[in-house]
Amino acid sequence: MRQIIQELKLPRPPFWMIAAAIIFVVLTWIPLSLIFRASVTRSPKTAIHLFHDMDHQPKHKAQSASVVFADGRSMRPPVPGAVARGQLDIDDHFYRGFKTDGDLNPVVIEDDQGTRSRKWMYDLPASLEVDSRFVKRGRTMFNIYCYPCHGRDGYGNGPVNDRALLLMKKDPSDNLWTQAANFHQINPETGELKYGDKLYPDGKMFHVISNGLNNMPAYRSQIGVEDRWAIVAYTRALQLSQRAPGELVPTEKRNAMKGP
Repeated sequence: MRQIIQELKLPRPPFWMIAAAIIFVVLTWIPLSLIFRASVTRSPKTAIHLFHDMDHQPKHKAQSASVVFADGRSMRPPVPGAVARGQLDIDDHFYRGFKTDGDLNPVVIEDDQGTRSRKWMYDLPASLEVDSRFVKRGRTMFNIYCYPCHGRDGYGNGPVNDRALLLMKKDPSDNLWTQAANFHQINPETGELKYGDKLYPDGKMFHVISNGLNNMPAYRSQIGVEDRWAIVAYTRALQLSQRAPGELVPTEKRNAMKGP
C-alpha cells in the first residue's frame, strides 16, 4: 500500500523552478507599490491618464476669451426670445402683479392728476384657492420674512426697525434707514388705509415683496410666487382685523361687544 501511495505522488519541482516562481510573485508587487507611492506623493508632473474618457477635452471655460466668435467671448448670450423650461410666466397677474404688453413691458396709465403708474392688479389671481390654509401659509411666511421689520401685527415695530431707529437716535448722522411701513396707517386725505387695497393694490404689494423698496430687499429668490401672494392675503387679513366693520362680527359676539 505504501509503495502504491508513493508511486501516485507527483515528483517535486526542481529548486530553480520554485525560486523563479517566488521571484516572479515578488516582482509583481513592485508596480503595485509604485502605484501606491504615487497616489500619496505630491508631484509637479501631470498625472498619467491611461483612460482619458471625458477628463480632458477641448472646451472654453466661463469668462474665457475665444477667437471663434467675433466679439471674442466664449460665453454666448441667450437666443432672443428663448424661454427656459418652466419659466414662460405668461400670466401677468400671477407672476408680476401688473399688466404688460406683448414684449413684457409694463402697461403705464395716467390718472386725473397726471400721475403715471403701472396698471396694477387690484385683487388676488383667480388661479389661487384663497382659504384658511392659504392665509395661514401667508402668516407663516410673514412671520419669517416680514416680522423683523414690520412686526407681527403689521404696525412697523419689528425688532430690526426698532434697532435701526434707536441707532439713528444715538447718531443722527446715520440716517440711512427708512421707517418700516405701518400697514394700518391712515391716509389723512382720504381716510382710507395708506396701504389698503383701495390705495395700494394687491399687485403692487406683490411687486414690492418680489423686488424690494427702499431699505427692503427683494424676496423673489427666497419666497415662491404663491407664497408671496399668500403674504399679501395675510396682510389684508391683518388690516381687516384692525378695522373690521360691525356687520362682519357674528350676532352673538356683536351683542357681547356692546356690553350691558
